[in-house]
Amino acid sequence: MWKEYFYYTRRERRGVILIILLMALFIGSFLMLSSKDVEAAPVDEDFAVRYAQFIASLEEVKKDQEKSYPTYQPRTKVVPVLEEFDPNQADSLQLVSLGLPSWMASNILNYRSKGGQFRTPESFRKVYGLTDELYASLLPYIRIDSTSKGQDTLQIFHFSSIDSVRIYKFSEVTLVDINRTDTTELKKIPGIGSGIAKLIITYRENLGGYYAISQLEEINLKSELLNDWFNIDISVLNTLSVNKVSLERLRAHPYISYYQAKVIVEHRRKRGNLRSMSELSLYEEFSENDLERLSYYMNFEE
Repeated sequence: MWKEYFYYTRRERRGVILIILLMALFIGSFLMLSSKDVEAAPVDEDFAVRYAQFIASLEEVKKDQEKSYPTYQPRTKVVPVLEEFDPNQADSLQLVSLGLPSWMASNILNYRSKGGQFRTPESFRKVYGLTDELYASLLPYIRIDSTSKGQDTLQIFHFSSIDSVRIYKFSEVTLVDINRTDTTELKKIPGIGSGIAKLIITYRENLGGYYAISQLEEINLKSELLNDWFNIDISVLNTLSVNKVSLERLRAHPYISYYQAKVIVEHRRKRGNLRSMSELSLYEEFSENDLERLSYYMNFEE
């Protein structure tokens, strides 16, 4: 039965034999060609010499670079010298010798230059970047002189020295009109320096004057500490002519937002001049608190 699958006619057998012969001829030719030795290309002696010189020059350059740029050696770690110190008086050299980074020592000095004080050893823990480990190692050596602690904001000083210029401070409570005073007079009040005095005057000019001491809270001052030092004359308040001033002038007032200024200008354009605060109460942009505050600073002159 298998002969049926492998039986070929004479013509078919000839064809198979021919194919086998062709394959054998092809394979033999391929093997003969691949086995032939290929004659090596001649070597250019000048090129070899130039190549060797080039490699040698690279080695020289490498050696020169190694001499010019020595291998990096890690910086020797400074061993902290632990000793008693007062964080309110220690200089930068001492702080660094204790193991604090130079940037942290600089921040501490900057904090002190602005009036900051470390009142207790525990308050030193709040220094930015100070790790628990470093703080624990320094804690036994912290000694804070009681005379270097900061004073209360409004503790009375009879004299204060700034750049050898002595500035007189009120020795007892003295009433000052907050709407008429200047920075020189304000600085006589204990606890008020040049910065706070300028802040009070600048905000007064933006408002048009103060109608209550509590307004100082709006510039982050504790009004209850200053109540005894100020009186107020509201007759000198500068008011806005609501029906005349521009949108930009309205927006410049601390109590008027952009949208509130737009309401006022649009009301004037569409309905005519405003006659009283009650007309503004019809707009949702104005709350009762807004109207109460603005009543001191608005007039409705035609």
